[in-house]
Amino acid sequence: MGRKWQCEWQHSQEEVFQAYHQAADPRLRTRLQALWLLRDGRSLEEVASLTGMAYRTVQPWVRWYRQGGLTEVTCHRQGGGSPAKLTAAQTQALKAQADTGAFRTRWDAMQWGLDQ
Repeated sequence: MGRKWQCEWQHSQEEVFQAYHQAADPRLRTRLQALWLLRDGRSLEEVASLTGMAYRTVQPWVRWYRQGGLTEVTCHRQGGGSPAKLTAAQTQALKAQADTGAFRTRWDAMQWGLDQ
């Protein structure tokens, strides 16, 4: 099993657990769960396994915590996906159309976008 993670904790185990328990975003919950498990004395390898994440995925979360505690962990967003394919005006028009109840499925919305 991997070596235990060494850190000067800025938060108690209870504070980390409360942050984990209160987080609504699933990605953030996983990060905070990992930190809570680390705070409990688990190794990085064990935490990665328990959270279903790759070891290398957990490493940046640890780095973020070391840099600024829970605040730093919660403000980070990984990824971001591909750039939007619609302009701001097209997005606004799509939202307005959706607000009227014109779309029953996402396919209806996609077809509407193609027709524009």
